[in-house]
Order: sequence, then structure tokens, then C-alpha cells
Amino acid sequence: MPDFAHQIPRWLITAATLAYGLGPFIIDMNRTHLLHPRWTGHARFHLLWASASQLGIAGLALWLMWSSPDEPLFHCRIASIIGLCMTSGFWPAVIFRKTYGGTLHDAGGIPPIAGKFDGNIIAVIAIQSLLIAGILLSENLLS
Repeated sequence: MPDFAHQIPRWLITAATLAYGLGPFIIDMNRTHLLHPRWTGHARFHLLWASASQLGIAGLALWLMWSSPDEPLFHCRIASIIGLCMTSGFWPAVIFRKTYGGTLHDAGGIPPIAGKFDGNIIAVIAIQSLLIAGILLSENLLS
């Protein structure tokens, strides 16, 4: 069994994976999103579909990374790449939000931190940073 230092990449990737997998269920399954009275039924359908899919993919990433001690470097890389794929779609949504009428937060939702820092941007940067750190550390510790 590897020592604790060799487990650090897995734990960083695990934290990020739990954040992008469970985060939407903890934050978005309420009156500001899924149960918002002015959202169309089809928009609600897509939110739950996307969130459930994201949770399933996160579960797959965790299983890949923790299920087998064989090839830990490869498994950490794959789990991180899956997470980066799942979270990278956030950036086009931010960049093009004015073209489709999107916003980073709802009036009744979580306000920007200190009135100016959007929590979604902070969360995605943190998640992606953990995933990248996991890849870099796994290459140093597990190769």
C-alpha cells in the first residue's frame, strides 16, 4: 500500500470530483433552479438530466481512480481529464452568456461574494485547480 504522500493526488482529485458531482445537487435542486416557478418544464428536465449525468460521471471517475491499485498514474490522469471535461463547458457558458441571455446567478439565489466575485467562477477555478494539481502531483509521485 502506498504511503500517504502517494495518496495526495487521489485525494485532491476526489475533492474536486465530489464538488462537481455533488455540487449541483446541493446547490441547484431548489427554488432558484430546478423548482423555480418561472422555469419551463423543459428547462427543469434538462437541469435534472445534466445534474444526474454529472453525478454519474463523477461516480465513474471516483470508481476508476480508487477501484484498482494497478496503474494509479493512469487512473488519476483519466479521472482528472473526466473532471476537466465536465467542468470546462462552464467557460463557454460564461463567455457567451450575453448572446443567449444567461446570467451567472439569479436574483433570489446566492449573491456574488463581497458583492463582486461570482461563486460559480470561484468554484470552477478551484475544482479545475485541484484536478490539475492532482495530475501534476500524480506524475511526480506515482510515476
